[in-house]
Amino acid sequence: MYACEWDSNGLKFYADGDLVKDAPKEELGSAWCLTEQMMLWLDSEVFEWHGIPTESELPVDFEIEYVRVWQH
Repeated sequence: MYACEWDSNGLKFYADGDLVKDAPKEELGSAWCLTEQMMLWLDSEVFEWHGIPTESELPVDFEIEYVRVWQH
């Protein structure tokens, strides 16, 4: 499970419930660009640099158990 908390103070990234990275807005300085709404895009695209699947490898399932989004 992965999570990201985004608020006016910065970003916090979690893996399996453990904080793995904290990026305070002050630390990011001019790199802070999250001033607009964020879009969540869940996709399974194929790119040439990852290798195009052969017909024998298809079909393939792309499954996401759940996505939870909330606003404070």
